[in-house]
Order: sequence, then structure tokens, then C-alpha cells
Amino acid sequence: MRRVAALVACALAALTLAGAARSATFPLPGAPAWTAASLARSNISYSIWIVTADRVELSFLVPAWEAEYVTGRAPFVVVQQRLGGYLLHHAAVTASGRECPAEDQGYGIGQIDPLSVGAGLYGFEIFFRCPTAREVVLTDTALFDRMPGHVSFAQVQINGRSHQEVFSAANTRLGLPPSGALRSAAMSRYSSLGLRYALHHLDVACLLIGSLLLLARGRDLLWLGAGLAAGLLLSLGAALSARIAPRSPALLGAFIGFLVALPAARHVTRSLRRPDLGAPGAMALLFLLSCAALFFDRMDAAVLLAGAALLAGGILAVSARLPANPFWLVIPACLLGLLEGLTLAQDLAPLHLPAATRLPMLGGFDTGLFTGDAVLLLCAAAVCRAVTMTRQRWDSFDAPVVSDLTAAVAGGLGMFWLVSRLYR
Repeated sequence: MRRVAALVACALAALTLAGAARSATFPLPGAPAWTAASLARSNISYSIWIVTADRVELSFLVPAWEAEYVTGRAPFVVVQQRLGGYLLHHAAVTASGRECPAEDQGYGIGQIDPLSVGAGLYGFEIFFRCPTAREVVLTDTALFDRMPGHVSFAQVQINGRSHQEVFSAANTRLGLPPSGALRSAAMSRYSSLGLRYALHHLDVACLLIGSLLLLARGRDLLWLGAGLAAGLLLSLGAALSARIAPRSPALLGAFIGFLVALPAARHVTRSLRRPDLGAPGAMALLFLLSCAALFFDRMDAAVLLAGAALLAGGILAVSARLPANPFWLVIPACLLGLLEGLTLAQDLAPLHLPAATRLPMLGGFDTGLFTGDAVLLLCAAAVCRAVTMTRQRWDSFDAPVVSDLTAAVAGGLGMFWLVSRLYR
């Protein structure tokens, strides 16, 4: 019982530190993007370039939270004006080495026209008049100076055909070939995005490393990898079939927080004198949070928490009786792969791309995700090996302390991410 009390105390300490870190690193204009809030969001924008014989039509789509990050919190009209002026100075088109000026669109609109594009997005339209259609170069430097790691998904339409491109801080210019036979960005570009996503998201790293340090034994590393691969394949099929369309990144991030805390809950359950009490306790806590969500009129959060309660109860109850069965290690890994794989599909939704166009993009992204997750698993395996060798060399080394601290930190961070992302 003392051991469980110590675990709970350490978990509460980790939760408190996480809350303090989030308050200290809340993203402000000019601040670095490596913050607690940016870990749960994708730093992305969209642009559509329509190239004709003498003009280039550019449409910008910027998520609302990025607009407020750049311009500061202000009324909608003020943010729209500030962001429009900023985008106008960070987009350019040249033809045959000569700059294509932005047209005045008349009717008092000016050079940039605000568009109505739906909730959560700011839209703008700019027309560049080009004296010639030869040696056209498109330049997009918007948001790269304000948000390190920002990515802009671009759709370039030439001669009636659409091509997909990715603008980044290292790739802000796109030269169009004279024949107009532009090739879409290679799969490797999307693989690098997936790799960066896996390695830069602290919650994913905590889940994989925590699962391996707390629960895995021997060949369980392969079971974890198999679960991730299965989840990524499921996400690819769901995204291409359009049967599953996640609409709330906060809810997906909250569920990943629950998955981070799940290995810690299994570790605590195995530490109890009566392991059969772990499942009812976890279910009671999550159902209590679900009722609280209903009190705040958050039906979506209540449904997610109720589902998490049933999942946690089932896994903890069965794993308490069959602790050596790796199947219950595969389920959280599969769910993680599914949620990770839906990330890019959700980010690409505003472009309304056909399935054939999204297939290489999603396939490349999932390949990068799996590579990054495999790197994290190998690092965790190395730590496990080091702990085992240290224990064999020094009898006084208390290995359970390492597991207990890992469980406390993972449990505290997981519950913090679960609750904070539900009510962001």
C-alpha cells in the first residue's frame, strides 16, 4: 500500500509540474514553437495557386489559432486585416526574372480579398498579373519566420491539372517548368513530415517508452511494432475510404493522453495486493470525469471518457488475470497507430483531394511515422537493457524504483493531457 501511495504522490507531482510548464510555455507571438500547446497541434496552412497565361490566382487558408498566434488576440475583423497585410508581404510570383505585381481587385477591396471559408479558418485571395508565363517562380514565406517547423500544403493548378507541393522553411520557392509538366512532391517529403511528427510529439514518446519500460518483456518489442503497423494500415484504409473523418484534434490528443496513462495504470494494478480492484477503480475515475463533462455540456468529451472507461476496465481486468499475454500490449499500440495515421488525413481535409491523390501522401507520412516510432522503441529497449545490466552488476540497485518513477511520470502526464486537451 505504501508503494501505491508513493506512486500516486509522484503522479500528482508530475501532473503539477506539467501544468506549471504549460503555463510557462504558452505560445505567444514571437515565442518558439516548441511548447506544450504546439505539441498537440499541427503548424500548417494551405495555399492554392492557379496559373494561367497572364495571371496567377493565389488563395490562402490559415487556421484561426495560427492567425491569433501571429497577430495576437483581437476581434475577428482586426485579425483578418493584420493577417491579410502580413500574407501580402510574404507571397510573391516572378516570371522571366521580373516580379508579378499584385492586382488591385477594385470595389475598395485592395490587393488582398478576405474570403469566407468556414469556421476555424481565415481565407484570402490575391491576383498576380504576369507579363509572361515563362520561367514562373512561386514564393511562399508566410508563417515560417513566426512558427519554426511550420508547413504549408500547396495545390498548384497548371493547364487544368493539379499538383501537390509542400512549402517549408527550407523550401519556400517553387519553379514551374516551361512545359507545365510539374511533378507533385515525392513521398519522401511526406515521410520526413511523419518522422518529425513522431519524434517531436512528447505524448507519443511517453506512450511508447512507458509501455516498453513498464510492460514489455523479451519479444514484446515486436508485438508493439506489430500493433503500430496494424494501426497505421487501418488509418490508411479509413482515410482513403472517407468512412472515418475526425473533426476534433483536441479529442484525438486527449485520447492519446489516456493511452499514455494506461500502461501506468496496469503497472499500479499489478502492484496492488488485490489486482482485481484496479479495473473498477480506473473505470470509476473515468466515469466520474465523463459525468463532469456532461455537467459542462460537453457531450463529445463525455462519450470519449465513457469509451475510455470501458476500454481501461476491459484491459486492466483481463491483463490482471493474464499478465503474460502480449495481446493486451498490442491494443494501445494499435490505437496509437490509428490516431497518428489520421493526423495527415485530417490536415488535408480543407483541400478536398481525391483518394488517388492522397494515397502517396498518406503512405509516405505513415512510413515516416513508423520509422520514428521504431526509433523511440529501440531507444526504450536500450534503456531497459541498461537497467537490467546495472541490476545484475550491483545488487543494491533497486530496479523497481525505476519502474515506479516511470509509471508515476507517465500517469501524471497522461491524465494532464487527457483533461487539459478536453477543455482547451
